[in-house]
Amino acid sequence: MDDREGIALVHAVGQACSTVHAQGHARAFPLYRLTAIIRRYGERDGWPLVEQEISRLGKRLDHWITQADDPRFSWAAHLLASDPIKSR
Repeated sequence: MDDREGIALVHAVGQACSTVHAQGHARAFPLYRLTAIIRRYGERDGWPLVEQEISRLGKRLDHWITQADDPRFSWAAHLLASDPIKSR
């Protein structure tokens, strides 16, 4: 694959899908997602979009934090640990 934006998006999807087995993947997802935006639009035009995406991702994270105790959802233990790295 030669498309730098596509490469970053594929990495983002891979990281998001593998979050359940290693918490480090959860941190990598937004980095690849934001990289894809810059690769598509360039630094000058992409930064406002990066800021919008950071805001959107932050809102989603805030939402799911409030759902952590909801019995309808089951979470991987390392995602709920106070120190996820030590919980592996």
